[in-house]
Amino acid sequence: MTSIRELVPASHHDLLDARWATALVTLDAQGRPHTTAVWYLADDEDGRLKISLSDARVKFKHLSANPEAGLLIVDPSNQFHTLEVRGTVTLAADDDKAVATKVGAKYDADIADFDQPGDKRYTAVITPRKVVTNG
Repeated sequence: MTSIRELVPASHHDLLDARWATALVTLDAQGRPHTTAVWYLADDEDGRLKISLSDARVKFKHLSANPEAGLLIVDPSNQFHTLEVRGTVTLAADDDKAVATKVGAKYDADIADFDQPGDKRYTAVITPRKVVTNG
């Protein structure tokens, strides 16, 4: 598999490493877009673009039914410096919360603080189909 850093021009690697939320777009059962803010990780260990999700969230339910998604990262200091990744999401149980811990470390937070009792964590890996940059 090609690393996300190989698919994204070097001019936009700063957006892969940024520590602000990004917009994740999923599709509901009727095919309508649903957009939500998420934290993300360009994992240097395997080169994949990842999000940690709770199975209690709507975005998890959407991705379970339809794995197509888009991720839009906008530089808040330059709204024309953007990175969009469109692709297919693969969900995998994150039982030991290894990915949740890595994502949380990027944002200086404990993702488990957002979970309710009984919630299960999953890793959403975005396999890019199209990468679009601006700026």
